[in-house]
Amino acid sequence: MFAERLDVERLKNVMDELLWERPGGNDMEILRVKGLVCDADGGRVVLQAVWETYEVRPVGGDWEPGQPGKVVFIGSGLDRELLGSRLASCAL
Repeated sequence: MFAERLDVERLKNVMDELLWERPGGNDMEILRVKGLVCDADGGRVVLQAVWETYEVRPVGGDWEPGQPGKVVFIGSGLDRELLGSRLASCAL
């Protein structure tokens, strides 16, 4: 969960890295990603991924103060610390 607003361009770069460059090695396989986060302007942004294809797009509406953002990874051999630190690097 994330209380911070996220830099959407940085989030896209992180997704590129996680899905295409596989920093956790071939043992970490990300099959799906689902998320709802807050962008720099306080808007809601949805994150979806299947294998190496993903999208990050606004979904309309304002973020409710105090509402945490959430990103869920589904796969095998997932490195929770690595994923958390990469997402945390997107915080503004």
